[in-house]
Amino acid sequence: EFRRVLFRSQSEIASRGFEKQSSLLGPAPAPIEKLRNRWRWQLYLRTPNANLRAEILSNLQSLKPGKARLVIDIDPVSML
Repeated sequence: EFRRVLFRSQSEIASRGFEKQSSLLGPAPAPIEKLRNRWRWQLYLRTPNANLRAEILSNLQSLKPGKARLVIDIDPVSML
């Protein structure tokens, strides 16, 4: 399920022409890989400015991850 969401995220970024202006790093296991009986993975989105990041994230939020849960943290205090 996670791989499908990742593939769709990468496809969405490429289809809108954002791949030259941003980079999607990961997936990588979260430092706490399993929490409350759920496996966790992290992706990092790098962009040169906040407007581009907001546009990409609004498009990614529209993806329906199925059983997977997509949580977006704009400015994480900790990577845990």
